[in-house]
Amino acid sequence: MTARLFNPFSLAHFDLRPVEGLLDSNGRPVPGFSSADLANKRSVLNVWASWCPTCREEHKHLVALAKRNLAPIYGADVRDPPARAKFFLAKYGNPFTAVGADSDTYLQRALGAHGVPATLVVGPGHRIEWATYEGLTEEIVEREIVPRLTPPTG
Repeated sequence: MTARLFNPFSLAHFDLRPVEGLLDSNGRPVPGFSSADLANKRSVLNVWASWCPTCREEHKHLVALAKRNLAPIYGADVRDPPARAKFFLAKYGNPFTAVGADSDTYLQRALGAHGVPATLVVGPGHRIEWATYEGLTEEIVEREIVPRLTPPTG
């Protein structure tokens, strides 16, 4: 009961354990992540689940964004059995620098997301610079995310 009433997480104070058994392409464990990982840099935070149809649709845009190496992308996997998350990322690619298990939806709710997906550009100092609580499209990535991750020229 207490867990439903009190959320111990905020963007500035959270710690997500790794998804059990998730390995990178070199066979090393993929780490979880915490607020400390987001503290002093601009990054993308994606809240997702393998069971979410919109998450499956937007995933290709995250994979393409990750290939551009503009900023680290962190994934908060919501209420997903580890085997399903592992299967999903093995099948569709893993764009994430780290993947944390948000099994109790604490981080999801702390970010104001009432479901999945949610994608945020987080700036230094735990500032949310931009957020969407809908699925990503190529247009949204190019119009909203890429300019926020690309340093100004000139």
